[in-house]
Amino acid sequence: MKLLKILLLILLIFVLVIFFYQNYSLNPDPIWIWLYPSKEFSIPFPLLMAFGLMIGVIVGFATAVFQIFTHKRQVRLLKSQVKKLRSELDSLRNQSIDDEILLSDTTETVDS
Repeated sequence: MKLLKILLLILLIFVLVIFFYQNYSLNPDPIWIWLYPSKEFSIPFPLLMAFGLMIGVIVGFATAVFQIFTHKRQVRLLKSQVKKLRSELDSLRNQSIDDEILLSDTTETVDS
């Protein structure tokens, strides 16, 4: 399985390199980006696309890590709650039943 993931990653990188090369050969002119009136810079289009892809991957990774930590915290809280309820259940199982309690199988209805 790990080998398959590595092969797919290499294939994806190969396809991206071909894609970026073809875009650069079709449009070698740089793209001018104006930040504010006296500040501007040029960047090749494939490099701009690579930066956009990289930023998207980083944002997706950060989102996934945040969700993983949130779920781990929730699991830890639920495990502590289960442990508390299990100890309560064990303590209730070990209590003796008093003779004064009458148990019956019939249900009583109360008329208002």
